[in-house]
Amino acid sequence: MRKRIVLFFLIFFYVSLFAQSKESLLEKLRESNCFEYKMIGFAAEESELYKSAQELVNLCNDDELIDLLSDKSPVVKCYVAYFIADKDIKANWYEILLNEINDYERLCFMYYDIGEISYAGDFIFYRLFSKKLNQIEQKKIELELVKKQSNLYFVESILQSDEKSDELYEATRIWAAKGNATAIFSLAKYGKKEDIPLIETLKDKDKALYFQACEYSIDDSYKPFLREYMISILPKTHYSNEWSYFYKLVADYHDDFSKEIFDMAFSDKVNKNIQKYHLEFIFDAIKNFSDGYYDDYLRTLWLQYNFVDINIIDYFIKADKDFALENIKKALENSNKYFMNTDSLDYMIKTLYENNVELTDSFIRGIKKDLVTTFEIYMNNIGCIQKDDERIIDAMKTRLETETNPYVSLPLYKYLVSLNDKEINGYLIKLYKKKKRSYTKWSLPNYEEILKTIR
Repeated sequence: MRKRIVLFFLIFFYVSLFAQSKESLLEKLRESNCFEYKMIGFAAEESELYKSAQELVNLCNDDELIDLLSDKSPVVKCYVAYFIADKDIKANWYEILLNEINDYERLCFMYYDIGEISYAGDFIFYRLFSKKLNQIEQKKIELELVKKQSNLYFVESILQSDEKSDELYEATRIWAAKGNATAIFSLAKYGKKEDIPLIETLKDKDKALYFQACEYSIDDSYKPFLREYMISILPKTHYSNEWSYFYKLVADYHDDFSKEIFDMAFSDKVNKNIQKYHLEFIFDAIKNFSDGYYDDYLRTLWLQYNFVDINIIDYFIKADKDFALENIKKALENSNKYFMNTDSLDYMIKTLYENNVELTDSFIRGIKKDLVTTFEIYMNNIGCIQKDDERIIDAMKTRLETETNPYVSLPLYKYLVSLNDKEINGYLIKLYKKKKRSYTKWSLPNYEEILKTIR
């Protein structure tokens, strides 16, 4: 009897301790007003709140987790949605998500040192919608979101998609009649003449959406407005993202009108301080045309403004190989300009190498003068030149005499040591003794590690 009593109290104690643990974790989450991902802060530390949420989820059974999806705390709800998205839990997910349609409670989301404010309902929809609902349920709830004119951003992805149905059109039309710009845009994909007056109102409401709506039925009747719009933005002192949709629409006309508009952007009528943004938008609009119609613009954008990507390089290698190779060689004369486009620089070097173009002079220039990002591309492709070329070795020595950035000097040390040359090894040992005080403290062990093999 005595043993039974002791056993009873032990079981009661552990059950109570277990329950208290869940409750304390729950309260910790409820006291927070921010959802923290696993790593937070500039120094990238593991979030204690994240670990608490993970522990809570692991302690709860399926029914408890479903209950927590309707918790009063948006932090609790979002963490539960985050962790159970990939769990095979049986529940009426359609009803659960239906209840989130009007969940507009704002919540801070923190990832490393980046924070954003979003609706809890949006987070839950984006996390669970495609993983928990079948296609029929997805279409039903999409229709409900539009019918109820939800303020969730998730509904915009529905309206901006190519999804169409009679029921969805009717719900969208009702919302559009109330002046909702995204709903008005969504009508364009149905191509109904009676909706044209509504779509025309986007000129004043949201020009970016208007340009996108016009893409569904490109027509010459739009050209006067587009020409006026181009004239209006020529003197602008700040660029707008709506220009990307404008230039895309203009490019898709694929006629003399397109070139007329593009020529304005290249002219001296445009504000010179932001001309590069006009040209970048044009590049994005025409770079996928492979019929030759915009080749002159693509050549100019590459040759004079360094707008190029891997696909354009491949395109011109096939369409005009001599031009492509000559232009790549010119690009390498000032490869620092590709510090934000290192993938293209890397591809250009490889392309020249594959076409048996001599690269030594380009590497000498890059090793001597380039900043870290493009310098690294040259070092990563050092196999494209003769390993022990004296001119390359001299260029590296020249750079090392003044360089203190370890991301430049360490690769040079490592490469020169790999040559296994006694004279070079002696030079490096003397150089390190001379410059040791100017190197950053954290990098010194790296230099020592490289040099220990030659001492």
